[in-house]
Amino acid sequence: MKRIRFPAFLLAALLALTAIAAPAGALAGGDWQYEVNEDGVTASITRYVGSATEVTIPSEIDGYRVTALTYWKEWLSSTAFQHRGVFEDLSVTSVVFPAGVTEIGERAFSECRSMTSITLSGGLKKIGYAAFYNCVSLTDVSLPDGLKEIDEWAFVGCLGLGKMKIPESVEDIGACAFYDCGLTEISIPDGVRHIGKEILKNNPVRNAYLDNGKNAFWIGNHLIEVRTGFSGTFEVKPGTKTIADGAFANCALITGVTIPESVTAIGAGTFNKCVSLRSVTIPDSVKSIGGEAFSGCILLTEAAIPDGVTAIGDKTFSGCTSLASVTIPESVTAIGERAFYKCSSLKTVNYGGSKRKWKAIKKGSDNEALDSAEIVFAKEDPALIPGDLTGDGKINSRDVIAIMKLVITQNGEVNEANDLNDDGKINSRDVILLMKLVIAQA
Repeated sequence: MKRIRFPAFLLAALLALTAIAAPAGALAGGDWQYEVNEDGVTASITRYVGSATEVTIPSEIDGYRVTALTYWKEWLSSTAFQHRGVFEDLSVTSVVFPAGVTEIGERAFSECRSMTSITLSGGLKKIGYAAFYNCVSLTDVSLPDGLKEIDEWAFVGCLGLGKMKIPESVEDIGACAFYDCGLTEISIPDGVRHIGKEILKNNPVRNAYLDNGKNAFWIGNHLIEVRTGFSGTFEVKPGTKTIADGAFANCALITGVTIPESVTAIGAGTFNKCVSLRSVTIPDSVKSIGGEAFSGCILLTEAAIPDGVTAIGDKTFSGCTSLASVTIPESVTAIGERAFYKCSSLKTVNYGGSKRKWKAIKKGSDNEALDSAEIVFAKEDPALIPGDLTGDGKINSRDVIAIMKLVITQNGEVNEANDLNDDGKINSRDVILLMKLVIAQA
């Protein structure tokens, strides 16, 4: 039989076409559809196509370890699609997870209306956005130890939950995570670092406090929400660990807030539009302040960011038109976009570091108020040594690398250390001079 030989370029073209034709999306494996993850050895289940009502997630499909569940796309046209849950609109009543699943992805169980119970694995680390959205029959779910994150809208509309215990391992609970769940009891451990806004809106456990005249709603040592009608000065109780996102938002009559040393985090939008707020003292124990924390506090005249905070988020003081002075510690390395937008009264910035360090802070756009304010520096810059770009008191190869990066990027301030020929520029001549200095010291 005569062999047919194809030219090399035809073989290459054929291989390319084969690659194009290979399925890039969902694959089929028994009762499941799945996608291979980027690592090439694990898979994410996207859809159940079986008929059982009691289901166990497989630990492996077609040789791929199952590590996650996520939504699948139902295409409505060539350009439009909607996200669908793995068990959406099916009659599945219970689901058991294998130990290898580490993530329940976005909308994985969305609209699984018949499911009453789910058994999660000990290896689970994250419950994604709207993962159990509108699972209206779900009554039995125990979150495993080792879980780190509960994303936004995770259990929205799970009307039959009743009780929920957050494991000690959880660090982050996203906004509206348990919105409209029928919860009458919930516990949140002290170790949770961030709590999103309205995590328990439309739940009996929350309504029992705020709808019955109580001024605030705590869960354990976390301040979740303050009644918007509260007036005067609010004292956050001793022992409180975190203040949730938006906890004081729209409290138009509140004039002052006292925060104890136990608080370590102030959430995003915490005091947003507290239009009567005049004073708030932030203790040194606070290490993070969320974006928009004081946005729209039009009567706030001064603010002091505690030492240890590393970033001032987007819109933190946006619209604080009466803000005249602010204290910023040396620990801050970034100031977000519009952090001081429309702070038209800002006259003084008391900065805990030196002029050189202030210039090194990464500042976002629309912060003109900082440019027009007087910057008072707590420290003086040490004298610069020509050639010592790293500031370690030595001139060596690390400085050569540093100056070469400056020449390539042209992203740096000209100073005595890098402008060795004193021509007001950083260029190849400075690199040559620095290399000569390094060689001379060898």
